[in-house]
Amino acid sequence: SVQNLRICGGISGSIREPAIRLLGGDTLPTESISDSVLLQSTAVGPSDQGAAIQGNAPFGANVTITRSQVIGFANGVDGTFDEGGSLAIVDSSIVTPASLTPPTPNPFGVMTTIATSIVRSEITGTDGVVDTTGNVHIANSTIKASEVGVLMEQEPGSLSPVVDIRDTLIGPAAGTLHAGVADIDLGFSVGVALLGMEF
Repeated sequence: SVQNLRICGGISGSIREPAIRLLGGDTLPTESISDSVLLQSTAVGPSDQGAAIQGNAPFGANVTITRSQVIGFANGVDGTFDEGGSLAIVDSSIVTPASLTPPTPNPFGVMTTIATSIVRSEITGTDGVVDTTGNVHIANSTIKASEVGVLMEQEPGSLSPVVDIRDTLIGPAAGTLHAGVADIDLGFSVGVALLGMEF
């Protein structure tokens, strides 16, 4: 676990390293981050930007981020885990640049492939939250983006995930917001609940 620390990732050749790399494992270990500031180097040069908190795709983990600030050079929290798990962001701030002319693919505040809960938190990015396969619950939070606030990109095998957004403000981060909530239709149904929303 990480508690009461300020960590800045370094530069390794062409790679901008994360502040924390979540290794995960076959048994879905718990990885806890609390009361910390996590950021990436702002040095010019690296072409591989990564994320301030980087998941480890081949494995899985149960990750909690509480009362923390995450500042990514391009991307904030990459919750990409092939073997499942969960991601909880509570009372935290995830800040990344909200570009009006973003590269492809768009940088993100949070990307997740696992069950995710975002509560009483603020997410800022070109795309705020990108949900590829997991179920997402967002409550009492603020999402600021220049492209899409919450983007659902369901992949084959996602089994009709549900996105539940309640009492949350989704708005522009850089003077424009192309869509508050958007679904890229890959032929799979998505259940969406929007309650107490403000756009």
